Amino acid sequence: MKKTHIISLIATLTFVLGTVAMALPFLPFGWGLYGATALILMPYFPFLQKAYKWMASKDGTGTALKVGEKVAELYKWADKGRFARKIKDINEKAKNGE
Repeated sequence: MKKTHIISLIATLTFVLGTVAMALPFLPFGWGLYGATALILMPYFPFLQKAYKWMASKDGTGTALKVGEKVAELYKWADKGRFARKIKDINEKAKNGE
Protein backbone atom coordinates (compact mmCIF):
# COMPACT_ATOMS: atom_id res chain seq x y z
CA MET A 1 0.00 0.00 0.00
CA LYS A 2 1.27 3.46 -0.82
CA LYS A 3 1.80 5.94 1.95
CA THR A 4 -0.51 8.36 0.19
CA HIS A 5 -3.48 6.07 0.84
CA ILE A 6 -2.79 5.81 4.55
CA ILE A 7 -4.66 9.06 5.32
CA SER A 8 -7.85 7.68 3.76
CA LEU A 9 -7.41 4.42 5.65
CA ILE A 10 -6.88 6.15 9.01
CA ALA A 11 -9.87 8.46 8.46
CA THR A 12 -12.10 5.54 7.48
CA LEU A 13 -11.02 3.43 10.44
CA THR A 14 -11.51 6.22 12.97
CA PHE A 15 -14.96 6.94 11.55
CA VAL A 16 -16.00 3.27 11.64
CA LEU A 17 -14.63 2.80 15.16
CA GLY A 18 -16.41 6.00 16.22
CA THR A 19 -19.68 4.67 14.84
CA VAL A 20 -19.19 1.36 16.66
CA ALA A 21 -18.34 3.19 19.88
CA MET A 22 -21.46 5.35 19.50
CA ALA A 23 -23.56 2.17 19.33
CA LEU A 24 -22.36 1.29 22.83
CA PRO A 25 -24.49 3.43 25.15
CA PHE A 26 -22.03 3.55 28.03
CA LEU A 27 -18.97 4.83 26.14
CA PRO A 28 -18.86 8.41 24.83
CA PHE A 29 -15.56 7.55 23.11
CA GLY A 30 -17.20 7.75 19.68
CA TRP A 31 -17.32 11.54 19.80
CA GLY A 32 -13.54 11.65 20.20
CA LEU A 33 -13.06 9.40 17.21
CA TYR A 34 -15.44 11.55 15.16
CA GLY A 35 -13.34 14.55 16.15
CA ALA A 36 -10.15 12.77 15.08
CA THR A 37 -11.77 11.97 11.73
CA ALA A 38 -12.76 15.61 11.29
CA LEU A 39 -9.21 16.79 12.04
CA ILE A 40 -7.73 14.30 9.58
CA LEU A 41 -10.15 15.32 6.83
CA MET A 42 -9.84 19.06 7.58
CA PRO A 43 -7.78 19.98 4.47
CA TYR A 44 -10.45 18.56 2.17
CA PHE A 45 -13.52 20.36 3.57
CA PRO A 46 -13.73 24.15 4.06
CA PHE A 47 -16.44 23.91 6.73
CA LEU A 48 -14.13 21.73 8.85
CA GLN A 49 -11.39 24.33 8.42
CA LYS A 50 -13.72 27.06 9.67
CA ALA A 51 -14.78 24.90 12.62
CA TYR A 52 -11.14 24.21 13.49
CA LYS A 53 -10.24 27.91 13.31
CA TRP A 54 -13.14 28.71 15.63
CA MET A 55 -12.17 25.92 18.03
CA ALA A 56 -8.52 26.99 18.05
CA SER A 57 -9.46 30.61 18.71
CA LYS A 58 -11.60 29.62 21.71
CA ASP A 59 -8.97 27.25 23.13
CA GLY A 60 -6.91 29.10 25.71
CA THR A 61 -4.51 26.23 26.38
CA GLY A 62 -3.19 25.83 22.82
CA THR A 63 -4.12 22.16 22.67
CA ALA A 64 -6.01 22.56 19.39
CA LEU A 65 -2.96 24.13 17.73
CA LYS A 66 -0.73 21.29 18.96
CA VAL A 67 -3.16 18.72 17.56
CA GLY A 68 -3.21 20.62 14.26
CA GLU A 69 0.59 20.44 14.15
CA LYS A 70 0.47 16.67 14.72
CA VAL A 71 -2.03 16.27 11.87
CA ALA A 72 0.28 18.34 9.65
CA GLU A 73 3.16 16.01 10.56
CA LEU A 74 0.99 13.03 9.61
CA TYR A 75 0.31 14.54 6.21
CA LYS A 76 3.99 15.34 5.75
CA TRP A 77 4.90 11.74 6.63
CA ALA A 78 2.36 10.50 4.08
CA ASP A 79 4.07 12.58 1.36
CA LYS A 80 1.20 15.05 1.09
CA GLY A 81 3.18 18.22 1.64
CA ARG A 82 0.53 20.44 0.04
CA PHE A 83 -2.03 19.46 2.68
CA ALA A 84 0.56 19.75 5.46
CA ARG A 85 1.27 23.34 4.37
CA LYS A 86 -2.47 24.02 4.21
CA ILE A 87 -2.92 22.85 7.81
CA LYS A 88 0.05 24.94 8.93
CA ASP A 89 -1.50 27.98 7.22
CA ILE A 90 -4.79 27.31 9.00
CA ASN A 91 -2.88 27.04 12.31
CA GLU A 92 -1.15 30.39 11.67
CA LYS A 93 -4.48 32.06 10.87
CA ALA A 94 -5.98 30.60 14.04
CA LYS A 95 -3.04 31.88 16.10
CA ASN A 96 -3.41 35.36 14.65
CA GLY A 97 -7.18 35.35 15.14
CA GLU A 98 -8.05 35.75 11.47
